[in-house]
Order: sequence, then C-alpha cells, then structure tokens
Amino acid sequence: MVICYMHQRWCRMDERARAVLLGMAVGDALGLPWEGLGPSGVRADQEGWRTFLGRGVVSDDTEHAYLTYRAWRASGGDLERFRTELAGRLRWWFLALPPGIGLGTTRSLVKLCLGWSPARSGSTSAGNGTVMRAPVLGVLVPEENLQAWVEVSSVITHRDARAVEGAWVVAWLARLVRDGGTRRGALERVVADVEGDLLGRRLQEVLEAEGVATAELVAGWGLRGGVTGFVDDTVPAAVHLWLRHDELSEGVREAVRLGGDTDTVAAIVGGLIGASGGLPSGDDLAQLQDRPLSADVLGAGEVELPWGRSLIRNLALLPRIVWHLMVRRFG
Repeated sequence: MVICYMHQRWCRMDERARAVLLGMAVGDALGLPWEGLGPSGVRADQEGWRTFLGRGVVSDDTEHAYLTYRAWRASGGDLERFRTELAGRLRWWFLALPPGIGLGTTRSLVKLCLGWSPARSGSTSAGNGTVMRAPVLGVLVPEENLQAWVEVSSVITHRDARAVEGAWVVAWLARLVRDGGTRRGALERVVADVEGDLLGRRLQEVLEAEGVATAELVAGWGLRGGVTGFVDDTVPAAVHLWLRHDELSEGVREAVRLGGDTDTVAAIVGGLIGASGGLPSGDDLAQLQDRPLSADVLGAGEVELPWGRSLIRNLALLPRIVWHLMVRRFG
C-alpha cells in the first residue's frame, strides 16, 4: 500500500474502496458479454463464465467508479473541487470514445465538452448511470456529508430526482455496512427515508422477500425480459441480490442470469458486496486483464486513466464489439 505522508488520509488506498472497485470490475466484466439479452438468452448462449474476448474487459461502470475514486482523492475533501475534478475526468474519458455508453450520459458529456457547467450539464434521464459512481462514494465519504457528494456526482450526468435518489440509496447502504451495520438493518433505515413512490415500494418488497429468488421478484415487477437501465428497476434488483449473497462471485453471476442491463446490475451488486467486506476470488481477479484498468491498477488506485491508451484501447475494441453484437443477434 502506497502512502503519501502529506495529506495522508487522501493518498492511501482505502481497503474497502479497493474491495468496491474490484467487486464492480468483476461484475462488469462477467456481465458485459450478455448485456441486452433476456434471461433465456443468457442461459442459452452462456459458455462457462468466459469474459468478453476471453479477457476481463470492463465498461463505463468500472471506469466511472474509478474516475470517481480518483476525483475524491484529488479533492482533499473539498466538495467543489471534487465537482471540478470529476467533471474534468469525465470530459477526457468521453473524448477517448468509450463504446456503449447510455444516451443520457452521452448527452450530458457532450454538453460538458461544449462548456456547460457540471452543475447544469445533466440530462433529465432517470437512467442508472449515476449509480455506478455511488458505491465507492459510500465507503469514502462520511455519512453526514454523503448526500451532498452523491448529488454533486449525479447531476453532472443525470438531473432527474429519481436518478439522484437511486444513487443515494446505494451509497448510503454502502456507508452503513461500512460503519458496521447489518445489511437488513441498513436497508430498513434507508427505506424509511426514500421519497420516490416506485423505488420506496420496491425496496419495501425487497425487505419482505429476502428468501425469494430475485428472478421471481423482478418478474413480478414486469421485468421478464431482464432488468432495465431505469434506475428504479436497477437499484431494487441489485439490492435484493446483495441481501441474498455473501459470496461476491455468486451474487454477480445471479445478477447476470437476470438478463437485461447485465454489466451494470452485476457491477452494482459487486460494489455493494465489496462495501460489505466481500472480495472477488483469485480466479475472477486473474481474468481482469483489461488495459488500462487491470486488477493491479484498480487494486492500487495509484494511476490516472491515461487518455492516449484509453483511446487506442477503445478504437481497437470497437470493431470487435460490433462483430460480437452482430454474431449474437444474427448468428
């Protein structure tokens, strides 16, 4: 573990943040090859648990979590500096042409690159793009400041109140278990403060259905084709999986089997289990050979995402992703 003796608190990689980032990366990498398929498609096409292109390629879920960690670290605890740092990192990340990002996030980052303030750049989307940045904030930011930090992080890309609240729910759950709370106790506390009708109702159902299979629960919400990127679909499904699984590998694999937005749901499950102290298996970590975000980089947290290498990596991946999608759809 590398320690900077000036501003020591902000220069040391927090062990729980390490677990969150690695858990998210494993979920992201396992879910990416099956994104957009329904549950039956995942079961039919799955060949073991090989990751995309035979190695652990990660997507925007892991990258946003890591960028958030780096922005927090650079901020020194100052919220406005965090806003500036995160917005700047997201601009450069977007200019490296990452494939497969959501429409709401794309619109927001175009506005950022055109000069919009990060306080005004967010779209009105209620997508789950905010949630991928939430677990790492939950384990890093004290509870009394957490809501403000989550809101600043969220509105850069999503101003819809549902997207902000979904991110806050995940971040607060991560904080509460980080502070020693039980998972069920944390969820009971969070549910009492949820304002969104649909999100509150579904999280209450999650509390009452801890012994029910997640696939059965989400089917009751009408999500038979898989969990969508709508934040009020993603968050309750991920939270239910987190309640059911102590073992990270089991949790993220069940998330993938649900179908739909498999990489994001599995990444959030992995992040929450990491916040609870769970770690990926050595076999899963060995698959994370993506560059520039491999397991060793994520585990150390010492490296900024290099723009040039990210651009080369994304351009090299693009034709293979298009080929993969064509084979999956028509092959």
